[in-house]
Amino acid sequence: GPQGVIFPSHVTKIAPEAFRGCCEILTVTIPESVTSIGANAFDGCLSLARIVLPESLTIVEPCAFADCVSKCHYT
Repeated sequence: GPQGVIFPSHVTKIAPEAFRGCCEILTVTIPESVTSIGANAFDGCLSLARIVLPESLTIVEPCAFADCVSKCHYT
């Protein structure tokens, strides 16, 4: 499975539950074009260790990163 997720620059939203339960994901890089992350988008991504968030991000819906925040490094 995938170890890192890098979104194309034309993506503006990450849908609710888009990557829910994807235990293989280690890193996520979200581009400046993204303004919102849906509810439970990365819920249960237990291996997620690093998330790069853009300054453009204005909406993070509830539980977007549930069950993965305690060990994540955010930048």
